[in-house]
Amino acid sequence: MLSLERTRQTVASFYVEEDGQKHLVKTTIVNTDGNAVSTASENIIDAERYAANRRDMRKDELALQNAIYDIEDAVLKEIEAAKAAQTQA
Repeated sequence: MLSLERTRQTVASFYVEEDGQKHLVKTTIVNTDGNAVSTASENIIDAERYAANRRDMRKDELALQNAIYDIEDAVLKEIEAAKAAQTQA
């Protein structure tokens, strides 16, 4: 028996630019399941740059959170549309 679960994965990379070069500071991987529930895994790669650029990092983290909400809302709309289609069938 085959069971499939549709998920979405979002990978966010947080950079700072210094002396014309981009430096990776942090990565976050967010998995959103078929019920629109997200789980995240974060890894700070360069703690010193994170601390030195905390305000910018927080702005980017907030932007990521808002993007995740948008993804969850899209999944919820798909769930609602599928339920509506089943009741009409």
